[in-house]
Amino acid sequence: MYDFEIEEAGVTVAGTDDLIPGKKVILRKWAYNKVTPLAIVSKRYQVIKHADVVNQFEQALDTVGGNFVNRTVTTSLPHYGAKMFRKYTFNDVALEFEPGDLVKLCLELTNSYDGVMRAGFNLIGHRLVCENGLIIGEKMQSIHAKHFSSFDLKDLSQRLENSIPMFEQALEHWKEWRNIAISTDGAVEMLKKSLIPAKTQLEIIEKFKSEQPNKWGLFQAATWVTSHKYEAKNPENTRLSRHTAEGTLIPIFYGRKIGGRK
Repeated sequence: MYDFEIEEAGVTVAGTDDLIPGKKVILRKWAYNKVTPLAIVSKRYQVIKHADVVNQFEQALDTVGGNFVNRTVTTSLPHYGAKMFRKYTFNDVALEFEPGDLVKLCLELTNSYDGVMRAGFNLIGHRLVCENGLIIGEKMQSIHAKHFSSFDLKDLSQRLENSIPMFEQALEHWKEWRNIAISTDGAVEMLKKSLIPAKTQLEIIEKFKSEQPNKWGLFQAATWVTSHKYEAKNPENTRLSRHTAEGTLIPIFYGRKIGGRK
C-alpha cells in the first residue's frame, strides 16, 4: 500500500505552458497512466519515499530484535498517500498500569510528500481495556533526510532501544496523575484554554463524568474521544483527523506542542 510510484513535474500557470519558478508537483502514478497530484512544493524540497522510510525503520527494528520482533502493523495513507501513518504495536512490551490494566508500547512512523510531516516516529501507549491511544509527551524522534544518503543504522537502533525506558517513564507520569484532583468545573476550565473544538470539549466532559476525578481520568476521557469519536468522511483520512486532535491535547497535559519544546 505504501510502496507506490511517484514522479516530479514542473508546475504551470493554469491554461498556459508557463512554468512557475521554484515549484514542482509531486504526482502519484497509478495504472493506465492515471496520476494524482499529492503536493506542490519547492524545487529544493527533498522527497523521501514512504517505502524508503519503512524499509530503513524496519531494518533498525530487526537489528535491535528482542522485544521489537513480535509486532502488529497497521498503515494509514490519508489524501491518496500524501501522508503516511504506520503504527507498530509491540506485543511483548506491555506494562501494567494497575492489576489487569495493560498498556502496550506503540511506535507510529510518519512521512509525507507535502512537507507537512517529517519522516520520524512518535511513541504511543495502547491501553487494552478501552482501546485508547495514549499520547506520550516526548519529542518526536525525527529520521533526518541525511539518513537516506548515508543511513545511520546504529543511531536509529539506539533511539528505538531508548523508547522502552521512555515508555516506562511515561507510565510513571500517568500514575502520578491519579494524585492530581480535577473537578468537572476544573476540567471545563482546562479545556477552554485549549484549541479543542467546543463540540469535542463537551464530549470529553461527558466522558470525564464516568472517569476518576483527577488528571488521569481527564486524560482517559480526552484520549477516548480522540480514539473513538473522530471519523473522517473518507475513512482513509481518519488517522490524520485523530492525529490533529491529539495535537490539541499535548499542551493541556504536557505543556507543549507535539514535536516542540516547553
